[in-house]
Order: sequence, then structure tokens, then C-alpha cells
Amino acid sequence: MSEIYDLYKLGKITEKEFHKLWLKEKGYEREIDYRNAKAIEEGYVGYLDKLDKKAQKEGYKSFADKQKVKAQKEGFKSHPDKIAIKNGLSGSTEYVRNKRHERGINKPMEENLDCSMWLGYIVGECVLSQAFKLAEQAKYNNPGYDWVCNRKFKIDVKAVCIEKGGNRWNFEIKSNKEADYFLLAGFDNRQDLKPLQVWLINGDARITNNSGTFTLHDRKKLSITNTIERMKSYERYKISQDRMDLLKAKIEEFKQKQQTKSVI
Repeated sequence: MSEIYDLYKLGKITEKEFHKLWLKEKGYEREIDYRNAKAIEEGYVGYLDKLDKKAQKEGYKSFADKQKVKAQKEGFKSHPDKIAIKNGLSGSTEYVRNKRHERGINKPMEENLDCSMWLGYIVGECVLSQAFKLAEQAKYNNPGYDWVCNRKFKIDVKAVCIEKGGNRWNFEIKSNKEADYFLLAGFDNRQDLKPLQVWLINGDARITNNSGTFTLHDRKKLSITNTIERMKSYERYKISQDRMDLLKAKIEEFKQKQQTKSVI
């Protein structure tokens, strides 16, 4: 034990490493196992039972109730919020999410290609935004629009991959009348992440295709088939080649960062 402590005092191991080695020396993998064993020796069912019994003697319903009351007296919504905010986080939701990432239970959204929000939010709203001049980027899951451009227009971003077994992109418009423009980005797949077509369309623009004439403000969904003939209706709305090149460069930067993270 003294050897482990000496290593800690010399700064050769961290406090966390010292604590882990100390527990292992006593025959425990986790601190909760050690605490449970000590509580049982004292006549309790376990460590939580010990905490609850002590809290009840102080007039609380349980230990959790004690933590909640004390946190609320300090101006926090709950004890988990108190811990999170004191650690520089926005609240308990972010704290729990970060802990799950640390333990490998969940990947962060930006690293999880299988996450339903990865393409739409991380790639669509965050990465593509770097290729445009924006006055404001709305908060995650903001209703109606994702960006406000430097000309004060509200833009709703839709990023999708071409459907498997088909040859078209399906954009969920949801009859959105809040946005002034829609940025529709059509990718090949999540792995290669190549933008094949990108359109910027005014929500009031009258578009005529094989299904008739319409505006995006009135559409619940827009399907665009990846053929020269079917894409003629949207030719005028394609972003410029310079903008497309910049967008591709930003996506390549993003992919390189993702690859670096996976190696680390």
C-alpha cells in the first residue's frame, strides 16, 4: 500500500489510478462493492440502505430526498443538475450523456453514423453551414428553420442519402411555411458522404415537374429522382460550382477529423 501511495505522492500515478489500485489491493473492482461490503459489516442491507437510514434519522424520506432538498435550497432544480452545473455542464441531461460516452455505452452523435440525427444535424446543419455566410445558426431541433443567412432569410436544411435499392432522394418538407428557403443536399451514402446534388430553393418558388406545379411551402415531402430528365425542374436552383467545391472541402475536413478520432 505504501508503495502505491509513494507513486501517487511523486505524481507518477493520478488520484483516480491510486484509488483504483487501492481498491484492487483490498479485493474490490468497484468502489460501490467496497462500500456495500463495509455497510453489511455494520448491519445494513447495503450502502444505499445505510445512507437512507441516516437520512431518515435527519427527517428526510430517503437519501435521494435529502440530496434533492439540499440542491433546491441552493437554487438548483435537482441534485443531478447541481453536480452537472458545478462541472461546467448545462444540466443533468448533458452530464448523463457524457458519462454514457465515457463508458462506451453510447457514442457522441458526431461519431455515430447510425444515429438518426447524424446526417441531418451534424452534417447537414453544422458541417454544411461552414460553406455559407450565416448571421445565426439556430439551436438544435429548432422548429421551422436551422440557419439565418447574412441577408436575414431563414433556411431549413435537409440532408439525405439516396434511397437504397432506388435512385431518388426523399426530403421531408412537412409543409413548413416558417422557412424562406430550403437547402436540399443529396448524398450518396453515409460512409462515403459525397454530395451529389445540392439545391437552394425559395419556399414560394413555383416548381413544375412530372407531378404538377407546386411550392415547397405546400409540400409534405419532395422526391427527386437522380436522372438528368427528372432533375431538369431543379437545375436553376443548384448552388454555384464555387459553393459546391467549398462545401465538398468542408465535408472532407470533417471526414478527416472523424478518421483521426477513430484512430485515437
